Amino acid sequence: MLFRSDEDDTYAEFVSLALLPLPGLNKTLDTYVAEFSKDIPFTHKNAVIRQNEKMTKSGKPCYVLKYAGKFSEFPLAYLQYIWFENDTVYTLTYLAQQGSFEKWETTARRIMDSFTFKP
Repeated sequence: MLFRSDEDDTYAEFVSLALLPLPGLNKTLDTYVAEFSKDIPFTHKNAVIRQNEKMTKSGKPCYVLKYAGKFSEFPLAYLQYIWFENDTVYTLTYLAQQGSFEKWETTARRIMDSFTFKP
């Protein structure tokens, strides 16, 4: 799902789902998120982590990460839901340019909160 404020908006905010198989690495949700969150300041200049909280989303344990920083030369903000299931990381991300993040956050959260795992 792409969001644009107007025709002059140069960065399309979006929600995406990424799967990362990690078989045989003995990872857990907690260990993966701990390692991932430690890397944020190395991949984003002036990184600020606003939320790093474990909760339940889609009926499963999930971390909610909300952070911002400069990636390359782009000031970006993220909201991520991260699950770990069957040696696979599921990351549902709302990515936006800083300054536009709040404008679409409510809509993005509604989309993200509608995500479910099939039994």
